[in-house]
Amino acid sequence: MTTQAADGVVGTTLGSFKITRVIGRGGMGTVYLGEHAVIGSRVAIKVLQERLAADEGLVARFYAEARAVNLIGHENIVNIFDMNVVPPNRYYLVMEYLEGKPLNWLLTQPVPASVAIPILTQVCDALQAAHDAGIIHRDLKPENIFLIKRGKAENFVKVLDFGLAKLLDTERASTKTAAGLIVGTPEFMSPEQANSTPVDGRSDVYSLGCIAWLLATGRLPYPQRGLTELL
Repeated sequence: MTTQAADGVVGTTLGSFKITRVIGRGGMGTVYLGEHAVIGSRVAIKVLQERLAADEGLVARFYAEARAVNLIGHENIVNIFDMNVVPPNRYYLVMEYLEGKPLNWLLTQPVPASVAIPILTQVCDALQAAHDAGIIHRDLKPENIFLIKRGKAENFVKVLDFGLAKLLDTERASTKTAAGLIVGTPEFMSPEQANSTPVDGRSDVYSLGCIAWLLATGRLPYPQRGLTELL
């Protein structure tokens, strides 16, 4: 039995969309291709893992992605159209479907400045809009920077996965974050985030600096090493 066939979501309908296949899997959920039953339009649907759906905190973080994106409303950030739940606990987001490739597709060697700088500039624009709205991404990495073709632009940027983002006001008002919890990807994580201390938009800028270094040199700023030593 194939993974697609074994997946209990493929072949079902969520809202107006029939789920046709798996696009990708992440730490919090699975992303599916959905096709509208009548007009045939395609969307990406992110479904929260069932084992996580019982945790109210994780569900809140999952939906924080939709709220964050809607607050920002920037062309370089993936659009989210709807969020809903199928009883008893199948939570999902409906997002624009993107045809393209993640930034790490380019990272087989150093990337020429003529290619890298326009990409980095678009990411800067997206982050500026997010930070102006009081939102930090917290997990910026090449896999979360998607490149599509739009008009004459071969590498139009869409920043993905604000699922780890937190509204700054919410974070300041909450004391529920577990001590010592590391949220993010260590290779691109700022020192203050690794130490579980309060962060702001400068943490995203640090992550973007690591990505810029990787684009320019073909390697990360620090040698590959164990997690403890890296942190």
